[in-house]
Amino acid sequence: MAGNRSIFDLSGRVALVTGGGHGLGRAISEAMAEFGADVAVADRSPDAAQETVALLDRFGIRTVAITADVSIAADVNEMVTRTTGELGRLDILFCNAGIGNTPARIHELQIAEWDRVMSVNLRGTFLCLRAAIPAMLATGRGSVILTSSVAGLVAGNEACGFLGGHPMVYQKPD
Repeated sequence: MAGNRSIFDLSGRVALVTGGGHGLGRAISEAMAEFGADVAVADRSPDAAQETVALLDRFGIRTVAITADVSIAADVNEMVTRTTGELGRLDILFCNAGIGNTPARIHELQIAEWDRVMSVNLRGTFLCLRAAIPAMLATGRGSVILTSSVAGLVAGNEACGFLGGHPMVYQKPD
């Protein structure tokens, strides 16, 4: 694969990764940086976002750590504003932020728990797309990548809240 790395060159591009402070989001942020993108790392945890940004220093790219809850429109709008303001543009939106529900069967799941999961997994994705796409249109290009889970396709006994939000993420956001 080393010989084909140039097809993945992201030099000059700016990526925004939600849920970038840990786990898969951190790995995505590192991959974007490894291939040359400047990276905005957004996470609910300011410490986690900063830790990821510190890991990206070794790639010699520009970074910004942003504290944001994707379920809050003002946070998402500020996240995109900071990305474009501090890194100059937005070329790649990687919607990775997501949560699971407290294990429960559908008839036992609390409505507040359902709302919490839908707020992040479904509403959060919508808010990110709504805020980021105008910034991409302004530059004439952009890519959107949505993280989901196999749980969005396969029912589980106690993942009903998680299951509910992820099939929508499998749809193509035109």
